[in-house]
Amino acid sequence: MKYSIALLLLLLSMSLFAQNNRPQYQDGKIWIKVRADYPVYRHVSFDGKSLDDPTNLPLKALAFVEKLAPVYQISKLSRPFYMARNYEPLENLYQVEFEDISNADKLLKILTSDPAVEYAEKVPMYYTDIVTPNDPYYNSSYAWGLYKINAGSAWDYSTGSSSVTVAVVDNAIEYSHSDLSPNIWVNPGEIASNGIDDDGNGYIDDVNGYDVADGDNDPSPPNTSFDHGTHVAGTVGARSNNSSGVASIGYGIRIIPVKSTTNASSPTSVTNGYDGIIYAANSGADVINMSWGGTTYSATGQNVINYAHNHGCVLVAAAGNDNVSTPHYPSSYNYVISVASTTSTDAKSSFSNYGADVDVSAPGSSIYSTLPGNSYGYMSGTSMASPLVAGLCGLMLSLNPGLSPEDVETCLENSCVNIDTQNPSYINQLGAGRINAQAAMSCISSTLSWAPQADFVANVTTISAGGSVSFTDQSIYNPTIWTWTFTGGSPASYNGQNPPNVSYAAPGTYTVSLQVSNGNGTDTETKTAYINVLAANSCDTLTNTQPGDNIYIYSYASPNGYFGGHNGYQITRWADKFTNTYPVGTYIHFIDYYFVEGMTNSSTAFITATIWDATGAGGSPGAVIASKNVLLQEIEDNQTGTGFYPTRVDFGGDVALPVGDFFIGYTLTMAAGDTVVLAANQDIAGVTGRSNTIWEYNAMGSGTWEDYVNYSTSEKNFHVYLYATTFPVSASMSPTTPSICSGDAVNFSSAGSTNATHVEWYFNGSPTDTTSQANPSVIYNVAGGYTQYLVAYNTCGYYDIDSTVVTVNATPAIAISTSADTICPSGSALLLASGAGTYAWTPATGLSNPAVANPTATPATTTTYTVVGTTGSCSDDASITIVVDQPPVADYSWSPNPVGCNGVPVVFDGSLSENASFYEWTFQNGSPASSSQIFPSVSFTTGSQNVKLVVENTCGDKDSTIYLVTIADNPQPNLGADTTMCLFTSLLLDAGLGYSSYVWVGGTSTTNELSVSSTSAGIQSYSVQVADANGCIGGDTVFVTYVVCATLDENNGEGVNVYPNPAVDKIFISGLGQISEITITNPAGQVVLKQTLVADGELDVSPLESGVYYLIVATDDSARLYKLIIGL
Repeated sequence: MKYSIALLLLLLSMSLFAQNNRPQYQDGKIWIKVRADYPVYRHVSFDGKSLDDPTNLPLKALAFVEKLAPVYQISKLSRPFYMARNYEPLENLYQVEFEDISNADKLLKILTSDPAVEYAEKVPMYYTDIVTPNDPYYNSSYAWGLYKINAGSAWDYSTGSSSVTVAVVDNAIEYSHSDLSPNIWVNPGEIASNGIDDDGNGYIDDVNGYDVADGDNDPSPPNTSFDHGTHVAGTVGARSNNSSGVASIGYGIRIIPVKSTTNASSPTSVTNGYDGIIYAANSGADVINMSWGGTTYSATGQNVINYAHNHGCVLVAAAGNDNVSTPHYPSSYNYVISVASTTSTDAKSSFSNYGADVDVSAPGSSIYSTLPGNSYGYMSGTSMASPLVAGLCGLMLSLNPGLSPEDVETCLENSCVNIDTQNPSYINQLGAGRINAQAAMSCISSTLSWAPQADFVANVTTISAGGSVSFTDQSIYNPTIWTWTFTGGSPASYNGQNPPNVSYAAPGTYTVSLQVSNGNGTDTETKTAYINVLAANSCDTLTNTQPGDNIYIYSYASPNGYFGGHNGYQITRWADKFTNTYPVGTYIHFIDYYFVEGMTNSSTAFITATIWDATGAGGSPGAVIASKNVLLQEIEDNQTGTGFYPTRVDFGGDVALPVGDFFIGYTLTMAAGDTVVLAANQDIAGVTGRSNTIWEYNAMGSGTWEDYVNYSTSEKNFHVYLYATTFPVSASMSPTTPSICSGDAVNFSSAGSTNATHVEWYFNGSPTDTTSQANPSVIYNVAGGYTQYLVAYNTCGYYDIDSTVVTVNATPAIAISTSADTICPSGSALLLASGAGTYAWTPATGLSNPAVANPTATPATTTTYTVVGTTGSCSDDASITIVVDQPPVADYSWSPNPVGCNGVPVVFDGSLSENASFYEWTFQNGSPASSSQIFPSVSFTTGSQNVKLVVENTCGDKDSTIYLVTIADNPQPNLGADTTMCLFTSLLLDAGLGYSSYVWVGGTSTTNELSVSSTSAGIQSYSVQVADANGCIGGDTVFVTYVVCATLDENNGEGVNVYPNPAVDKIFISGLGQISEITITNPAGQVVLKQTLVADGELDVSPLESGVYYLIVATDDSARLYKLIIGL
């Protein structure tokens, strides 16, 4: 069986290898699924029959395809599954055929990013990524940083996901660089070079990032001196394993280029870094790298960082290159990972900042990466270390995209390598240490086994009875099973991540819970009394269409115009029929018309949006209930290159919904060059529960209203949407015309609004852009007139707008100074104020005139003067202090005190003196003998010495004081003269009594005595350091020479025998009786042989040269010495 499995795997691997050489998709064919709400051109006859061949549609049917046709040689458009009627996923699927197959991938990307396309695809492309890249510069020399952080092992976990983005906010990025372009992010919501903000994010054509500094869509460098950002981008995410250039830690992640320096600025500056962070966050960046900064704190900067953090971004920044430990921004802001730089030896780079704000360190010296001009080169800096960390964060999120920024930072820091040993001067100053990519990925891998954490949010928490709530899952850590419980709601429960809207019929407060699970565990989030349902009031959208209906532009055969618009059949009015099932007191708030074509040559041309009752003949449109002229120019402005915006019509106030049937439509005005078309859905004839609702007026000149089915077997509905409520809302703001001074606040109130469940304020001229507070207080700093808006919403989300103008008058900016900030008693100073029309000084005491700009001040004591400057109705104030210099008082302290030691400097502190500006010291028998410092350091001879301090203030007044400083002699212990001793004998050293402490070197003792001896010949030194009661220190050293003292020339009786003696190659020892250590020394006392005998035995002395030696037999309690002759 094992053989069979092995053979199967071998065959499978051979099959997969063979497939790599086969075409992986059909050349020149792409399937695209168009969104159901995208307007599509259809051709019909007057009786509604289709004139289109679904196997060969005109390219105009999809406007975005028609636009791309000449570029990519698109030759055919078809609906391959047109027979699947009323099954939206296939009804809106199209096939594009094209000749420019070499640009198939480019066309696929453009189609995928088009807002009209739900998805585009060709046959999937499968392949296996290898972990070790084949880039020529991926080696331990050029890519030492990647090797240092174990990048190769990290790639065993993941080689980076193309769905993870790292924004490089920098001076510029050459995104066309061959080693960067494959990994450059493509904005899926933007169409290249159409001059339109397709995704509505406020940036036109930001397909591959944006230049926020110069306001264009090209983040490339204007010249090669703007090389910083390109180098950073290569470190973050240069394409790896592409047989070209460098590898990057991010490997396969995507880079969002954000140019943040104006072309006119120095390439070393970043002029719009915070704008770049906002763009990156709005673009959905997972990680943002900021290789720039400075030392200035900004509250706005922290707010920008907060904004990005709230969008789920991991923020990484360079710690700075000034070799200091002071704060550096943005790296020192909250929520930012601050990165210091290290060398190939893990030492701190000489330029790198350090300190408490640093979170991690990473290689940043001599980093090889991409440069403008499709080139490569070295750079050094924390700017190079930061992108290595940012790219690693991207790699970490590739393995587990469900983690929060805090989770990523925790794994990053907990996996760092401690580099304190390599940086002894920067202990705990380089963050958690140098990053370790493999360990970080191992940490992330462990999170894949985490149980999920449940969380969710509702789009609204207060509704009216009968209303509905949309719930959004916000659970983290990759749940796979979701179980919802909606107390009091319908449905009452749901299994799945995205529940349908939940409706609540009865007033009350209701609890919602969500239980999530995966293979690792289960968690439940319960929000008690979460949904507040108010008394019933109807909120609804009325339409005859249904979700998923197509948006079709029906064109009659040329030149007969459009169904639902201008035409050649004399139809002048179109209407859609509705039946009112709502109670009396229901109002139409506004109506959305889906006009999908609009063109005019006149600024005054219009159509008339109209609501009719059904009192006409046969239940046709009758009396006009409400109407409003809508300029064709407005409808034309709502058309985009890929679609349209609904034309919203309000009728000057809420319109009571008529009882029974009614019609919504419009009246055409026929003028040359005017075109307008109201979209309809697909043919719904034969669909259960659905029928035609379209009526037309004056077809073929009939002068009457007729049901569309009178002419056609097809049935349709217009795309018109009525927003109805029994809870009409009106906005009212106060104050109505406020006038304030710059720097002051206006206290707004929305209390006058009716039926408002919440409000949104929009402010001009204020640091506060918007708020949802009911009664905000808003500051205005710049003079001018500014329009403010209040939008009030009811429970339906319908709104009304009120506005007012705030007049901001300039507040004077008071500048204040003085001719002298310190004066002597009876002196004076001129106070100087400017910036206002009138002035009022306080206190008036001591002023020549408190009502002029520049009074003379003659205060008796130190006084702070405040001036209030007024221009018009606005005032400002400023203060300044005039110091009246008082007589000085001399005083000082010193250390050590009360007694100093000879040779130890005494430090004096003159700061105890009062009102002193100048100091003059005199030191008796001191060195130096005098000083003018506040804290002099002086050495004295032994004895009691006078020290005098004279102090003087700025007015020339003096005072003095004298203290007696006592200096004691240092103690002088005496260990005696140097001496000579025999081995194995003891000597008692005595330092003398009367000292407070003893520190011996050469032996162990804490008293005045130390007993010493030695078993080895030679010279040994012994030292003692003593301290007396004054803390003075002295010491002495003695040298003892240890020698061998021999008195036996032959065997000593005493029971131990050594023989033969003289000896040749062996000696025998008998009579030992216990374990003995045998030592043989030469006459100089050097040990030449040592051996332990446990009983009588022999010693091999053959290695010894001929001569006289000493043999020592030592036991635990005695030692015997023998003269030994060998070879003589």
